[in-house]
Amino acid sequence: MLLQFECLRKHLIFDKAYILQCYEREVFIGENRAKPKYYFEVSLKNFIVFHTEQDYFGFSIPYRGKLKLFHANSKKVRELKLLLSGKILFGDLNQFYLQKHQLGHGSFSYVNLLQNLETKEMVAAKFLSKQWKHKTNTERMKAIILKLFKGNNKRKQYSIIFESSKYNQNKRGL
Repeated sequence: MLLQFECLRKHLIFDKAYILQCYEREVFIGENRAKPKYYFEVSLKNFIVFHTEQDYFGFSIPYRGKLKLFHANSKKVRELKLLLSGKILFGDLNQFYLQKHQLGHGSFSYVNLLQNLETKEMVAAKFLSKQWKHKTNTERMKAIILKLFKGNNKRKQYSIIFESSKYNQNKRGL
């Protein structure tokens, strides 16, 4: 187990406490360790949304077609984000990155220069067109793009894949 902490689902009458357990390939959330209510695989097929105001206060995961919000200690939420970074899609990355300018474009994507709001580091992000998504297997292409980033270079590399459209400006990435 990589991380474990208590989180809270707020309800109208009674709030419910859960235990989150994060493993290398899966995350369980439940009242006890033996019988989790919520589960998701840590893969590029799934996503998580982190919530911030002054600091992190929670996260949401999809469950039966809706997003379920969990509140937790900001330090633990930050640890969860670091553990899942690069392994799962993040919802609405506008809260983590500031778009600087476009570096280039191609037939199915474009690359922008972004600044990480926490670390102030500059990263290049590739935005995939939703129109292109329907023409080919996007999951396969994402895997190919990620493999390009896995080199033996000694410098730090960041890989972020975004999906966007002219109607939906929310970005999802890793």
